[in-house]
Amino acid sequence: MYKMKIKFLFPLLFVPFFAIACSNNQHQKLPSEQNQQSQKTPPTEENISNSPQIDLVFQKIDSNFESLFGQKSENEFKKFISESQKSVFQLLDNNVKDLSKKQEKISQINNIFSALEKIATQTQYDLEAQRSTATLTLGALKDIFKEEKPPQQQPPQSPQNPQLSEELDKKIVELTNNSRPSGQNFSRFSKDGKRIILDQYENDFPEKEWDWYRINSNFSGGGIGLGSKSELEKKPENFPKQKPEIIAKLNQKAKESNQPLFEKAQFRLFSLPVFDDNGNTNKIKFNTYEAGFKTPAWWKSSENSDYIHGGPNRLGLPRKIVSEDYRKLIPNVVSIKIENLVVDDAYQNNNNNPITRTNFSFGTLGILDYQIPQNSSYPLKWFFLTNAHVANNLQIANDFHEGKHYGRDFSNYNDSDFRLNTQSITLTKLKQTVPLNTILPTTRGAITDDEFYNTVKLDIKEDNGKIYNNGSESPDLAGVANQTKPRQKPTQSMNVRTILMGSDVFKFKPSDFSDQQDLQNVDEFLDFAIIEINFNNEAEAKKITEEFYNNHKSNSLKISEFNPFNSDQYSKLEKTPFYSLGYPGSKGDPTISQNDDPADFAQRDYSVSPWINKNSKLFNSRNENDTSTKGGSEFAWSRSYRSFVNIPGISDYFITAPVLAKSFTKLDYFDKNDKQRKSKKYLNGGLGTVIDNYTASGGLSGSPVFFKGGQLYSVVYASDSQASANLTLNLRSYGYDYKGYYGKYNLPKYDLIYGDSSSDAQQQKSYWKALSELYKNESNFKTNLFPEGLGKQKDVFSKK
Repeated sequence: MYKMKIKFLFPLLFVPFFAIACSNNQHQKLPSEQNQQSQKTPPTEENISNSPQIDLVFQKIDSNFESLFGQKSENEFKKFISESQKSVFQLLDNNVKDLSKKQEKISQINNIFSALEKIATQTQYDLEAQRSTATLTLGALKDIFKEEKPPQQQPPQSPQNPQLSEELDKKIVELTNNSRPSGQNFSRFSKDGKRIILDQYENDFPEKEWDWYRINSNFSGGGIGLGSKSELEKKPENFPKQKPEIIAKLNQKAKESNQPLFEKAQFRLFSLPVFDDNGNTNKIKFNTYEAGFKTPAWWKSSENSDYIHGGPNRLGLPRKIVSEDYRKLIPNVVSIKIENLVVDDAYQNNNNNPITRTNFSFGTLGILDYQIPQNSSYPLKWFFLTNAHVANNLQIANDFHEGKHYGRDFSNYNDSDFRLNTQSITLTKLKQTVPLNTILPTTRGAITDDEFYNTVKLDIKEDNGKIYNNGSESPDLAGVANQTKPRQKPTQSMNVRTILMGSDVFKFKPSDFSDQQDLQNVDEFLDFAIIEINFNNEAEAKKITEEFYNNHKSNSLKISEFNPFNSDQYSKLEKTPFYSLGYPGSKGDPTISQNDDPADFAQRDYSVSPWINKNSKLFNSRNENDTSTKGGSEFAWSRSYRSFVNIPGISDYFITAPVLAKSFTKLDYFDKNDKQRKSKKYLNGGLGTVIDNYTASGGLSGSPVFFKGGQLYSVVYASDSQASANLTLNLRSYGYDYKGYYGKYNLPKYDLIYGDSSSDAQQQKSYWKALSELYKNESNFKTNLFPEGLGKQKDVFSKK
């Protein structure tokens, strides 16, 4: 009974953030090396309870803990937690070799430190007020390192202090009751199929959400993050208290524009209005603090049940296509592997001739469009939708065009050492014939076709020339390359190039709405990109695009016109309306085991797993009539990424996620003066839809999201497994008027494909704009999306 209580009370305190952006692999090991490492016999475990090292570590922890009483300092307490965790986990690494035991003890340790954090926050870091409970809690840490004896050798034990145990029981019950969710926390529907949204302001309590999460979650995954080191300021211990009348005025304005109440948004580290002494708003303060807590939604299955559904780690479904609706996505979605040559840091000063290695990254592409050939041949020029942070890994010559609305804003090509650029890309996709409801293999590092996948590898070179991206020249007709000829920079357009990046999409800058000094030279950023790929021949092109071509040669891909701010459209949106397929790296696929999937396990670092946004419980389901295979997934109801209180799942990322975890969004460029790659920071934004059951690891980025009818709606750019939230960027925004709540800032109107032709348009970049500038001298240039040519811009906002 006591152990069950401790498990219930002690939640995870520190959750490591990790990058979901796109899967990067710095080093490559041979599969044989992995097998050898994984098959080593672990050494015999020592009796760790008799180790003098254990006593010394806990003496220090006890001493540091005792010094906290009376200090009432959040900083000192967090310092104690950090140092103690480091010491305890070092003990674990040194003394526990059995992986299953180690994982169990890690969970127990995390629970204990989290419980201490809960006690500290409840007492406002005055631990003296709860000395006995805090001491008892820390004492449980020592028990983890006691010698484990067989059950028959353990004499019956009674609690050393029944009063303390009873006190702990009461606190558990009190904390649970006080933090229990209330109100509507997931989608509901009326008898006629319309969405029902109860007033969300009545049950918006971020502090309670955090408490409930930490009580009920044993989660040990991660949230959104870019990079391991933080460049952002941490959340203040306390925000300045405002006068009640000021808060009341701000809250009234917030409700008028469907925004979170001021102090609740502040607690969640959302962007906030700037106001004068009378509560009049005039500017916006974009959040640039390091990301705070993120929580998932929890909901009931019925009125008489508890809030046990939902929670963190709703990852989605790997390696299984469960319905014909998902099979229809296969022609549209492609995995991309980008291979760049980099200097091996360990040998970079080797006689001024640095040793290089291959660095590769994974991402997902959605087929968007193709050029219609004039001679009725099969198209070889194709256009793909992905994320800017995926396309950022492309280091390609002639990809920057100053003053233009196409290509990159800055060159990312190393013209000091031509070798150190992108060498090739590999495109892989599922075959349309894969069976339903069958566990599929990973790509297993495929470089050629197999039973389940088509694969094409393209070396990066001039599209109609002889020079490769690394400066070498194509072999002659006899297949002989001149190795003595010096490398030269390509001068023509390349067979792979950037058409559009989501940087500086609008005519405005964040500094137009804010006085923040750290944002004066920062542009806005929407995480999308469109790249052009020219295949070498029809056979290669058909491997990747033939099914899409057959489906769309008579009717182009449709871009969704859904407007979430139209209450009638939102209420009539069908249940589980979102469908997506992506290709994250297999290294993060939890279904792969060495025993059951030895080939997949051996190649997991170099492979991707097809992944859909359905509940992971379907992985082991053999029930062909399982109703949960129907439909796609729902909105994620996490309030951690919701800026429109009464429109669950809809977010202005300038408000909820202008920075990701520890860093600004960044795009790389090559500094010719310093001869090295650097990065420029941006403020993330755009209209977003946050969806459920889709928080896989790196490589999922760029996955397109569709409605059932095949209309392309948004593109995945980040996911947070702690909050069970997948962040997608809408391709179209109808704009939203905040009625002055954020000063002059309003959610901008845009269409990333067709652009905004309105006279007051704020948008300056779009797919149409990029093509119309890039191919302006080709009067007969037509595509599947623009069959009449690029002469006239389509007005997508008329009568909407």
